[in-house]
Amino acid sequence: MTKPSWFEAITKGITNTKNIKVGLVNIDARLDDKIYQQLHALQPKLDFVSIHFDHVNKTLKWDDFFPKWIDEEGHQPKYLEMPMPRLKDYEDVNIIVAKVPCVEEGIRDVFRLQVNLVVANLAIENGWVTKLERDTRKVYVVFVGSCGPMIEIFRCDDLLIQEGEYWVYQPDLNSLKHQMLMPLGSSQVAPGYAKTGML
Repeated sequence: MTKPSWFEAITKGITNTKNIKVGLVNIDARLDDKIYQQLHALQPKLDFVSIHFDHVNKTLKWDDFFPKWIDEEGHQPKYLEMPMPRLKDYEDVNIIVAKVPCVEEGIRDVFRLQVNLVVANLAIENGWVTKLERDTRKVYVVFVGSCGPMIEIFRCDDLLIQEGEYWVYQPDLNSLKHQMLMPLGSSQVAPGYAKTGML
């Protein structure tokens, strides 16, 4: 199996090419044989780690997170859990490779949203060398799948290469961090408005 062409472009930007660590998101060796073969063609240059996280509750739908209307009467919106991996368990990852779910629901799929959020949070966690926002290191993201990533999270400006089902990004970590600080879904944006006569 030949090495994927995007790999050479990425390694030019990684200073420590002797110990490149790849985090695998939503990639199963039993189901994604072709992806695994391409990645293993890169060994012994790379170390791989599978990113473990609980899948979002299957009963939750897109409209639960992004309802068509928001309660403006001040009722507290219900908390919707979007499980994330224990980020501290996956340090020093240089490249994140994620398979994007492509289902009948299309772009409005809750699990697709979860995969994109997992990748974004991993990139942020592994991109900060210190707490200073200017002190970052390069982290690359590779999405695999015909549906591609969510452009609301991964900007076109950060896209380095798009070849077939491979989408390669070097995300702007400052921009990504600000996005991840926002509440999840429009249902969580509805504030508990101050009542009349109260601050």
